[in-house]
Amino acid sequence: MHRFASALAVAALLSSTAVAQVQHGDIILMSTGAGAGIFAIDPSTGAETTVRAGFTVRAGTIAHDNRHLIGLGGTSGNVYSFVRNGNYTTVKTFTDGAAGGIAVDQNESMILAQTTANRLIRIAADGSTSTLTSFLAAWGGPTAICRDGDTGHFIVGFSDGRIAEVNRQTGYKKTITTGLGAVAGVAYVPISGRYVVATPSGIKFVKRDGTVSGTLFYPDLGGIAVDPRSSWIYAIERTTGLLHTVLPSGTPLAPKGVAKRNYRGIAIWGTRQVALKTSGVAGTTAEISLDFRRSQRANYCVALSFANRPGIVIGNVWNRINLAADPLFFLTVCGGLPGATTGFAGKTSIGGLAKASFEIPALPVGTRLYVGAAAVNGSLTGGLDFMNSEVVRIEAR
Repeated sequence: MHRFASALAVAALLSSTAVAQVQHGDIILMSTGAGAGIFAIDPSTGAETTVRAGFTVRAGTIAHDNRHLIGLGGTSGNVYSFVRNGNYTTVKTFTDGAAGGIAVDQNESMILAQTTANRLIRIAADGSTSTLTSFLAAWGGPTAICRDGDTGHFIVGFSDGRIAEVNRQTGYKKTITTGLGAVAGVAYVPISGRYVVATPSGIKFVKRDGTVSGTLFYPDLGGIAVDPRSSWIYAIERTTGLLHTVLPSGTPLAPKGVAKRNYRGIAIWGTRQVALKTSGVAGTTAEISLDFRRSQRANYCVALSFANRPGIVIGNVWNRINLAADPLFFLTVCGGLPGATTGFAGKTSIGGLAKASFEIPALPVGTRLYVGAAAVNGSLTGGLDFMNSEVVRIEAR
């Protein structure tokens, strides 16, 4: 067993009992038109819970705090923040027309893909906005976005069938591939580093070099999401109500039928248990927020590594901490490095929360550090509660 798991298994002797959260891991579907709203689907049974009915939402992502869904208004492109009971607040209003997607950056800001205005907008934590980059009119406007968990940059899909990488700091853009068909969603797969793209003809698997390595033919997809722990892929057909589950190898499982609506977005609740706030500049502090709602007053551990693959398998092949067992991992896994890290081991609060931090080291610009964490929970597979890792890209001053 890797040292990360061993240290936490020993700590389990002192850990309190975890409290399960009903909606953790639920598939969140967002729809427009007749039957508009936000709906939670149990991925095991297909059972549905209405989160918010009658509210037009085109796309969304899990917020930095892991406890809100950031959803986009249907025609306005407004940004809303929803809690689990369906209540919401308005994060930002826009008059630029529809937006196609939103992603969270390493500095806690959000990147909004504005389809009509044909650009990416950065929404800072204080609500101020700035343009990260604009696109050629021929590309047809951005219709989907995700953050690349390998590089920290953004992967953007367009209505003309291309996907492109956009530098998170400079906005520099380069086309990865074209000819996919109008992109309805794009997501990053941690176990392989590939992207999965939802198109009118189905799911396409795209490598970073632009190679399209396979297609699953599902009609008229409305969105796609990936569970960062298992790398399982979930895609929803826009009008038929079929929810597809696909293994990261590309093997499809039997689809589940949900209510027929005009689905435009999909997300997985509880998938940002590790969140970062950092500029990535050497000598500054990277703040880590941990949210283990299922593991309250539980012992936890944080670790760093220089890579996120092949990952550390916990319990079975579909439970994988997305860190590499490299020298940096072993240096930091049992409490961190004195003087360079704080809070890398401890106990979560009664709400399952914890804070940690580390000083950004003086490494070459572009170097990437990966941050992961787990909490002890004997009721879960492998005895550990974990979900995502986050990438920190070292940036220039």
